[in-house]
Amino acid sequence: MNRFVDVGPFVDAGAVAASPGKLSARNVRATLGLRGAVRCRSRVLFHVDWGRSREGQRLTLGSGVLF
Repeated sequence: MNRFVDVGPFVDAGAVAASPGKLSARNVRATLGLRGAVRCRSRVLFHVDWGRSREGQRLTLGSGVLF
């Protein structure tokens, strides 16, 4: 949005299984979300992530390095 605020969409995907042999592409679940971050120069001061999947919604707050 500007040099102090970043906003962007994200997709997170993964699967859980009892053992590596039981992992399957059919078990992969995806989450769509939105991230907002407040930064000063190149440092992230604060970020908010909101994601929504079949299991529900989650809001995560944090600070530090964004990947």
